[in-house]
Formats: sequence, structure tokens, C-alpha cells
Amino acid sequence: MKNEASTEPYQEKALIGLEMEKEEEKPQKMGKKEKCRNMVSFYCFGALIYTVFSVIIAGAQDILAGSFIPTAAVLVTNVGPYFLVTVFAPYFIHKVPYLVRIFFIYALFTVGLFMIVLAKEIYLKLVGICFTSLGAGVGEITFFTLTAFYEQVTVSAYSAGTGTGFILGPLYYTGK
Repeated sequence: MKNEASTEPYQEKALIGLEMEKEEEKPQKMGKKEKCRNMVSFYCFGALIYTVFSVIIAGAQDILAGSFIPTAAVLVTNVGPYFLVTVFAPYFIHKVPYLVRIFFIYALFTVGLFMIVLAKEIYLKLVGICFTSLGAGVGEITFFTLTAFYEQVTVSAYSAGTGTGFILGPLYYTGK
């Protein structure tokens, strides 16, 4: 008798553990509309970020028109800050709320693009390219980490958007 009574709490814990495991195994039920909305959103985020990134690369010679600065300067100012952000930001960016990051990305893109378009000095245009590059780097980290809160397909949608952005940028630029 004593033996049976002493095993009861262990059996209860085992049953509770099995129930918890079964609940964890159940896929989260998400509405078809919500899943589609998330896929489209992440696709658009990836496409927008990388369209701007690739337009700058496609327009490198026009940005530097009338100067003796080599085209590689645009490539370095476009890739350098992006690289630095993607290498170092993951160590501290989790402390910044997502809403603040998204406003920061918007501000960097807006200021950077206006500087590229409106500045007369080539060096100010290069600073604008740095701003957009920083925005692209923060955007990539932000939206990739955001996919962890959604279903697995959002990573694929974001990735497809980045590929589309790399194609749309030069197509848009050559079509103007």
C-alpha cells in the first residue's frame, strides 16, 4: 500500500508532462487571412529594403557623375555600413523595441535618399548612401528577427522579397 501511495505524485507529474508535450506539439492555428497578410508583409519589407539597396548600386556612376571619384567609392559606402551593422548590431539591438527600430529605418532611408537626390556635393551624396546602407542593415536584422514571432513561411517570404528587390532596383533604374 505504502509503495502505491508514494508513486502517485510521480504518475501525476508524468501525466502532466505528457499533456504539456502534446500541447507543445500542436501547431498553432492561424487564420488563412492572417497567414497571407504576414507573408505579403514580410515579402514587401524585403523587397522595399533591397530595392533601395540595389538602386544605389545600379546608379553608382550617375551619382558620381562629374567627379573623379571612382565608382568603387559608392560600392564601399553602400556595403561597408551594412556589413558593420549586420556584424555588430545583433549583440545589442535586442534591447531596442521593434517600433523604434522601424522608425529608425524609415528615418535613415528618408534622410539618405533626400541627401543622394538633393545634395550638390559628392561627399554629401556618399553620406546619404551611408545612411541608406545603415537603414538596410538595421532593416535586415529587424525583419529577420521579427520572423521568429510568426510562422516559418515568413522567412521564405522575406527571402523572396529580398531577391525581388535585387531585381526590381536595377530594372526600375534602367527604365527611368
